[in-house]
Amino acid sequence: MGLGLALSRGLAEAMGGSITPETTPGGGLTMVLRLPAATEPGRPPE
Repeated sequence: MGLGLALSRGLAEAMGGSITPETTPGGGLTMVLRLPAATEPGRPPE
């Protein structure tokens, strides 16, 4: 869990995103991965 989360965070940040924890109803933890949307090659992001 510890090393996997560290690797996941590093990959998410390298791709311009983030990974954050959120509580799960009834107990537990959910990790939410957010990444920027892809754009067409040569087209600037909006």
